[in-house]
Amino acid sequence: MCWNCGTEKDGTPPPEDFELLKENIPSKPHVSKPSSLGVLIFSFGILIAFCLPWVGGGVISASYFTLARIIQGILNLRSSLNGSDDGLGIFINIILWVIPIPTVVAIIVSFTNKNNRTWGILAGIVSLLLCISIPIMMLTGENSSIDANNLFNIFGVGYYLTVIFSLGCIVTALSSRWPMPTNFLGGTKSSPAPVIEKLSQNNDAIVRLKKLDELKSQGFISASEYEQKRAEILKDI
Repeated sequence: MCWNCGTEKDGTPPPEDFELLKENIPSKPHVSKPSSLGVLIFSFGILIAFCLPWVGGGVISASYFTLARIIQGILNLRSSLNGSDDGLGIFINIILWVIPIPTVVAIIVSFTNKNNRTWGILAGIVSLLLCISIPIMMLTGENSSIDANNLFNIFGVGYYLTVIFSLGCIVTALSSRWPMPTNFLGGTKSSPAPVIEKLSQNNDAIVRLKKLDELKSQGFISASEYEQKRAEILKDI
């Protein structure tokens, strides 16, 4: 009777058993960085700041959207007086209304249980670049009579809140803090229990195969009994 059939010399189960077990061990699931609650909050803040006065402290008080309409009207009037379309004016008109779009998309993505960090970074950078470019253009523009010392007295609360919220949006999007709650909008937290249970079953199968091989090598069971039990263990994987 062949007592060592289907076993290795050191008394371990044959390699094909381990290969089968390896194939059934689930790979480690990829865990991506969850959406940021901070991105959602600061994106809402940016959008609200766009509606607050960007120019204040005097008789005139206008939000970003009001300023965009005023600038659009001025550019359209200049094009009409020149009798031709101004390519730069058209480009500026488009940019003025495109700037809030990343912020709106970041908010929408947050409510779809998808990762909002990329859009949060984009929204923060675009809004921050806008806030930086405006004073630069006011100081360096043609026929500019604005004193740098009084420049920031022109801007209203909406402008400064946009700067703060834009920085907050970028920082929270890059940070692992402030993750979106797992039950946000009915989302469910994926449980590692099935993976752990599968790993436990495979480890148990390895132990049983080794024990079965010891019984066979010591002559307690026959080759046919060994093959039968071995097939049952592998079937349970």
